[in-house]
Amino acid sequence: MPQGSQPDLPLSVRPDDQVLFVANCAWKNRFGRAEPSSLYVVVHREPAGSWTHIYRVVLDAFPGRAIVYLEAALEGERLHEGRKKALMMLERQTGLAVTAGASGKQAAPAYRQKMIAIPAMATSAPHHACHAG
Repeated sequence: MPQGSQPDLPLSVRPDDQVLFVANCAWKNRFGRAEPSSLYVVVHREPAGSWTHIYRVVLDAFPGRAIVYLEAALEGERLHEGRKKALMMLERQTGLAVTAGASGKQAAPAYRQKMIAIPAMATSAPHHACHAG
């Protein structure tokens, strides 16, 4: 995948959920091997309440199939806090420095955040590279 590009979203989300792509990265799995991964922050909205999840998506060895890991959960609509937490997790995993921008908000020049509208049943297309997006 070209650097800075965003993979297709392999998560099923509701129309009123909010999705934020954080980055593509090389995430060390429990065996110490780097897995090409994509990080997302998703705000789920339900009548009973809202919550924010940080997901890591890894393409499986079977084409077109993804494995989704829930890396963290926050109560309520906390998109910006979720992004900050995802970037801190990414820094720990990859060793890439994440610095505060001039506004004091958590930012990383190598990463690009993007708000995307996702249909209710989005599917995934395989991607094979691992770069910060």
